[in-house]
Order: sequence, then C-alpha cells, then structure tokens
Amino acid sequence: KGEHIFKQFFNQTLKQQYTKDVELIDTRDLGCGYDFEVNNNGNIEAVYEVKSCIDNNCREILLTNKEWHTAEHLKERYNIVIVSDILNIPKVTIHNNPSQKFNPKLCMQKSISVTWKINNMDLSRENMDLGIDSKCI
Repeated sequence: KGEHIFKQFFNQTLKQQYTKDVELIDTRDLGCGYDFEVNNNGNIEAVYEVKSCIDNNCREILLTNKEWHTAEHLKERYNIVIVSDILNIPKVTIHNNPSQKFNPKLCMQKSISVTWKINNMDLSRENMDLGIDSKCI
C-alpha cells in the first residue's frame, strides 16, 4: 500500500523536480536495495526505498543490509520514503542521503527459511514417465 501511495505522490508532486523525460521504474523484484528509481534515458537520477507505518507515529523503520549499503554507496541519490498513517490520510516524508543523516543500530537476528526439496528419485521417475533420457537434460 505504501508503494502505491508513493507512486501517486511521485506522479502528482515529485516528478516536477526532475526533467520531463524521467521515468519512475519499479525495481522491487530486482533486489537492487531500493523500490523505485528515477531514470532519465538510462541514467539513474535518484532512488527511493519506501517504508510504511499504519499510524501517524512511526517509531522506527527497518532496513536490510543491502538497503543500508546501497544508501551508503549512492549517497545523495538515495532516499527513504516514509508513508505514515496509511489507513487514514497518508503522509509522505522523504529523507535524502540517509547514510549521512542517521546513525542506525545494527541488529542481527536468526531467520527461518522454508524450502521445498524434491529428491533425485522423484526427479528420475518424472523423467522416465515422460520418456526423457535424464542425461540429456
């Protein structure tokens, strides 16, 4: 929801700060360390990482290691967007160059990863059922 609100905000307000040829590109599925980039004929002018808060009092945000290191690398081109009060009247706040403005606390935590494994016997059986020589795959 916060990303959708940001896209609207960009098109209605923020886009005017850039040249008219810019395009807002959704990079959420690319693992770039940010959600959107402002692209001008192949040149990245700015990037935006969007964080959302349900109420108006956003106590903290979490950044991944990749997001923080990307912010350090891109410096003034990196922006954190906080969309607060998303269920009522959303408010958009932008923090430019966060690696120079903030002193975050490093938090390390264990995570659980869920994977699904298909064993070799099942894979071989499937190849036989299809009449495929498994050496050719």
